Amino acid sequence: MQEYRTDYQTHYYGNDYYSSYNYDYRKILSNLHELRNVLTNYDRLREKLEKEGGNLDTLKHLNYCLTKKIVIDRNYPRDCSLTEISSIINWLDDYNIYLDVRRMEDTGLPIYLLARASETNDKIIIETFYQSKGYPVIDRRYLKLVHFGKERHFINMSVFRKSAKEIYKLDDNEIDELLVKIANLYFIPCWHIDQRIPFLISDMFKLKYFKSALELLYLILLGDLSTIRSNYNSEINVFFKLVYPQKAINRLSKKLNTLNGDGLVDLNRKALIHYKNLQKIFNQLLILDVNNGQFYKYLFANLFNPDVLKTGIKNKSAINAKVKQLDNISMNIIKEFI
Repeated sequence: MQEYRTDYQTHYYGNDYYSSYNYDYRKILSNLHELRNVLTNYDRLREKLEKEGGNLDTLKHLNYCLTKKIVIDRNYPRDCSLTEISSIINWLDDYNIYLDVRRMEDTGLPIYLLARASETNDKIIIETFYQSKGYPVIDRRYLKLVHFGKERHFINMSVFRKSAKEIYKLDDNEIDELLVKIANLYFIPCWHIDQRIPFLISDMFKLKYFKSALELLYLILLGDLSTIRSNYNSEINVFFKLVYPQKAINRLSKKLNTLNGDGLVDLNRKALIHYKNLQKIFNQLLILDVNNGQFYKYLFANLFNPDVLKTGIKNKSAINAKVKQLDNISMNIIKEFI
């Protein structure tokens, strides 16, 4: 069987037809360098225009950035510009790299996110190469990107990449594997897009236990505890101590080694009971009267205005009492399981 190589892929031909993406990480970065430079220059001009205004020269420079030809693949020379965004997106898609484009609400100008998904699970973003200032990310656990014309939510493990590299001292491919492993074992089951409001409330009121308890319950109910038990090691222990401190999940992972099959079933049964109780208290919080309306309506109306959320609540005493109850119950849940 013969072999020929490009910078990114190893292709085989002969009796057996096969191709695989064994791309060189550094080569991809070098090819993205020109694209990132153009995005940086464009955003610098856009921000200046938004803050200070501009003249005809400013608009000319802005247009130059948008229409400047960028060489995407130096092995297969072809160029395109930000005005030919579909061409760029189609090429990047071969390498699980996404260029997402949004428009600023006030100016209508485009803003960008450039990120890379895992080869083994394309629902996991493992690295962010570029993000325009003002690009909308409501919940840092997820990135909402357009793929083949449809919006999808991706687990955002790229937020852990920098600290993981500093702590583990691993190369880029090893960091990729670690982030994907932890996402598959833990974050895909314990994170859910419907947790946005509970997590927002946890952050608003600086709750100590609620978010951890919610992640713990989701992990028990939706995670593969047997696989977690067999894969838990010192790397995962360090991750939940230093990269993403989550004492409850870390201790549960250690405890799983002491449980047999019946113990795992009982764990799931208890978690379901606690989840229903926690949900009941949380729903009581959402329907409390604040600012001449129910609390959940106030939350959704100000979802994109965190300053208003924190300072604009009236009838705080009832809210604070229910929030305190929610956090106390969460503390007891964690104590029971770990």
